[in-house]
Amino acid sequence: MLERLATAAQYRIATIIAPAGFGKSVAVRQYLATVASSVVYDVPPDAATLLPFVRGFADALEGVVPALRRSLATALDGARNSATPGRDLATWVATHIRTLDTLVVIDDLHHGEADQEISRFIAALVDRTKDGPRWLFSSRSPLQLPVASWLAYGESDLVVDAVDLRFSIDEAKQSARATRVAVRDEELEQILGLIDGWPAALTFALRTSTRASDLRAVSAGTREMVYRYLAEQVWHSLDDRIRGFLRTAAFLPRLETRLAVAAGFDDAAAIIESLRERVAFITVLDSGVYKLHDLFRDFVQRQIALEGDEALRAAQVTAGSILEKVGLPEAALQRYIEARATDHIVRVITTYNFTLLDNGHLDTVERAIRTLPSGKVLQLPGVLAVRAAIEDAHGRVEQAEKWYASVLAQPGGDDSTFATAVAWRYGLLLFNQGRLDALPVLQTFSARGDLNPSDRAQILGTLATTYALANDLDKAKETLSEALELAEFADDDTRTRTYGRAATVAFYAGDAASVEQYTREATRLAIECGAFGLAARLFSALASQNWFAGRIPVAAWYATQVATNAEKAGNPQMRAVGLRTLMDIEGERGNAERVAELEHELGQLSYRGPAGIMGWLVGRAMALTWRKQFAEAQALLTTASDNELTPYQQRLRYALLAVVSAAAANKRASSDALAGYERAVERDTDPRPVFARSRALAERLAALANLLVGRNAVAQRILRAIRGKREDLAAFDAVLGSVLLREPDGIATGLREMRLAGQSGYAKLIEIVTAAILEPQDQTDQNEALTSAETDVLRAMARGLSNQAIADEQGRTINTVRSHVSSILRKLQASSRGEAVAAARRRELV
Repeated sequence: MLERLATAAQYRIATIIAPAGFGKSVAVRQYLATVASSVVYDVPPDAATLLPFVRGFADALEGVVPALRRSLATALDGARNSATPGRDLATWVATHIRTLDTLVVIDDLHHGEADQEISRFIAALVDRTKDGPRWLFSSRSPLQLPVASWLAYGESDLVVDAVDLRFSIDEAKQSARATRVAVRDEELEQILGLIDGWPAALTFALRTSTRASDLRAVSAGTREMVYRYLAEQVWHSLDDRIRGFLRTAAFLPRLETRLAVAAGFDDAAAIIESLRERVAFITVLDSGVYKLHDLFRDFVQRQIALEGDEALRAAQVTAGSILEKVGLPEAALQRYIEARATDHIVRVITTYNFTLLDNGHLDTVERAIRTLPSGKVLQLPGVLAVRAAIEDAHGRVEQAEKWYASVLAQPGGDDSTFATAVAWRYGLLLFNQGRLDALPVLQTFSARGDLNPSDRAQILGTLATTYALANDLDKAKETLSEALELAEFADDDTRTRTYGRAATVAFYAGDAASVEQYTREATRLAIECGAFGLAARLFSALASQNWFAGRIPVAAWYATQVATNAEKAGNPQMRAVGLRTLMDIEGERGNAERVAELEHELGQLSYRGPAGIMGWLVGRAMALTWRKQFAEAQALLTTASDNELTPYQQRLRYALLAVVSAAAANKRASSDALAGYERAVERDTDPRPVFARSRALAERLAALANLLVGRNAVAQRILRAIRGKREDLAAFDAVLGSVLLREPDGIATGLREMRLAGQSGYAKLIEIVTAAILEPQDQTDQNEALTSAETDVLRAMARGLSNQAIADEQGRTINTVRSHVSSILRKLQASSRGEAVAAARRRELV
């Protein structure tokens, strides 16, 4: 059997699928003894849905990939509202383990068969780690795994199944000798035939001296009936103390010596070893760690359930108390939920509150709260604060604000750390909405003398950012100074958050150097402690700052870090922000291939919200324009509403929309977009210069749009106002000036300078959208030629004569001249007499 498993394990993926009791776990352990490096995830019965399954997987790999466990909470939050959570979480895990050189074993995978997302998670993870770890899956069923595809593509051998694991007569004899059981060969053959080679049943039968004649009556039934019969023989052969030990062990996630000692069995190690010698339902996993066979655990739980609901509930509560005693509150909470033990649930939530959420157990806490009765218990400060945090995590900020405020309004208890955590979370919630309502609360807490240094640093850091939002920069800097001093002696999480808040204050103060300094330190700390989601948000600030400053290559590097760290955090929203920012940057650079790659990556994400959407709009609209898909670009830019964008972003969107609408020959839509641009300018009252580059680009695009629709005077006025104000956009200005004057050489020179300045995307856009007005001969020479009368009128126009002077000179009526002038403008695709003359001179008509 080991040879068969070793053969299967030569492939990247090995799979064992057989019913319960066929020794899958034993076979896996025996094989692992021959492997140099391995990590084992024993899936517990509690991990029946995706989130607890992935949480257990991260726990199992913590020793080799600690960053995976540290970023778990963010990843689960990101997947919670996803339409494809299994795939999203697989992407996150793959980021951390794709270079891992070891064998990853997932035993008892069948516990996850009820949730298809677990199968999707496994399939996607295996697919994304082809150059990484090898895989060994052990399960009672194939779930919805692509086993056939793995086999077809040569990534897996045939499944190791019950036929491979079934005992032969020689193996049965060897087992009998190992257990020192005297049994005749004929009797052994009869037993083996009755149980069809089932290893677990044979072992139980041998150790309980069950005869073939006793088995014959139940062997005609199901395998479960046979097992239950044999388990009863074992159960009744044990004394009361051992049965009491097993009654407790059956409700623990796994059997550990320390848990048994905590349950009052000081001689737990001796009890376990005695059981291992007498019966076959305990497997060694590690030193002091054992596994109670699923079938026997189910049997014990069923025996207790037969005693009544109170007996079952008491056993669950006892197990929860043991787990809580040894510092496993999350596992304890699971048992209390099963027992619907309200008092115990409330105690765990109020004692551990935000820690439960920060450790990635939001889903468990949600289930716990749903079991609580309505009424006063839900209004207890500890419970209500956790409910507020859950609402915040789901984006229901109005309800979160109300509940946080309610907790803060209640009389304070002795737990200042809890009250402080509520206060700064409340302040952060309102700050993210651009509101100052939390200022009085934060000021009150900052005046308290009972806060420890870490809690005080959290309060002062949040207060400093709120002062900065209120434009009270002196108070912000003063408060921040104390927060930074306290944070130096605090834990890494507090230090990271404080440096991040320092960067925010510096941003509002317009101190770019300090933003860079504080953010670099904050990201270093965040990455070291596995807070990749926080690192992504901090890198996003640096990407924005450098883009606003025109340092495009630097901004691109930071945006890449946003996407990379967000992927490690399993945060699809922040990954979308990073990729969308890169689309904007690569759109400006004119990198069509990279824009297409980024768009494909974005299409793989579940996040479809508005965060960072402006970058996506600009990058995609630019790419469409380069392909002369003006109508598609116009439709795209109308999809975003003003509510999703800040005023300075609205300016850029409307200006770009006006350009592509004009290029699509939709003059009315272009004029409407220019009107929207003017309204956005009026709304954009933020005095900070940090957004000046975005506004400058919008102004130049607005000038270009006016040129395209023939509003040359307006365009000229804009160009006069902006000329010489931005050195980094000087080439852009030169091109627009040359377009206004219809100077091909100046345009060519300016476009070349734009490309050298890293603005190839905008250069390409200008070149394409102005082609119609700069080279109309391609469209008119072969279509409608000027009549001889129109040519005479055109020559007179070139001499600067007015309509009346032309009429007098050529003996025509004024209306006839006007008609000829209109026809000339139409045929030359000009919007004014000056444009018509310029076009005629380029074509050597005059």
